[in-house]
Amino acid sequence: MKLSATTPPIPPLLLMLILGAAMWISKIVLTDLAISFLYATIIAMTLMAIACIPFAHAVFVLIKARTTVNPIRPDASSSLVTHGIYGFTRNPMYLGFLLWLIAWGIYLENMVGLSGPLFFYWHINRYQIPFEETALKDYFGTTYEMYCKKTRRWL
Repeated sequence: MKLSATTPPIPPLLLMLILGAAMWISKIVLTDLAISFLYATIIAMTLMAIACIPFAHAVFVLIKARTTVNPIRPDASSSLVTHGIYGFTRNPMYLGFLLWLIAWGIYLENMVGLSGPLFFYWHINRYQIPFEETALKDYFGTTYEMYCKKTRRWL
């Protein structure tokens, strides 16, 4: 199947790791922009644990459905998964990544580092999700369109 959109330049997991590293470097380099608040570590660790839930559940559901978990190859999908966490959000893995970056920013306690989750959200919405949506619409047609109408992109 030929895709009608180009492949995004950065896989989402790699993007998250790059942004996480950049956020950490900004904490070290830009010490004047440090912010501190009570219970930051506890809040961050709790949010990191919560962030694992949508990601892990999505991977489990996709593997159980014997379809791809690779966001760069939506054309390799063998079935459209609309149950489990996919009944609440069309992008649970990206939601988990976003929550993890927010938690990481809280943990680092640096104002510049908090821009990482914003960039991730923008990039995923601008490049990754439209790429996947185009491919899945081409592949699954009206079934995918109906799924999009009843299930939100994020939450």
